[in-house]
Amino acid sequence: MQQQFERRREEREKYLVLRLYARVVSGLSYTAAVVGPLFAVLVIAFGDMPVPLRISNAFLALVMGGVYFVILRATAQAIYLLFDVARNTKTSRELLEKAGAPGTAPSPPRPAPAVPQPKPAPGD
Repeated sequence: MQQQFERRREEREKYLVLRLYARVVSGLSYTAAVVGPLFAVLVIAFGDMPVPLRISNAFLALVMGGVYFVILRATAQAIYLLFDVARNTKTSRELLEKAGAPGTAPSPPRPAPAVPQPKPAPGD
């Protein structure tokens, strides 16, 4: 258990700026989810235009708030996904290194498949 705790602490210490960026982007996504509806209400209440136009602009503000939320949230999750890929790659490499018996030679590389030579064109 202690080893796993140490590993997680080491992982948290790596990529500090990228982790901070992911948190900031995630926070901005929730801000967009709050500001969109708030802006829609303000447009309906205080707009200096006809009511149908105010309603359409408010709907546009809601949709854009939702779009910004989804884009920013997906960006933050993609960064977290990269952290998981890095961790799984490192774990797989460690397991493969442990699986190789010490003192045994690694298997020789397989020869590359023969590439067929192109046939000469008629008349050459």
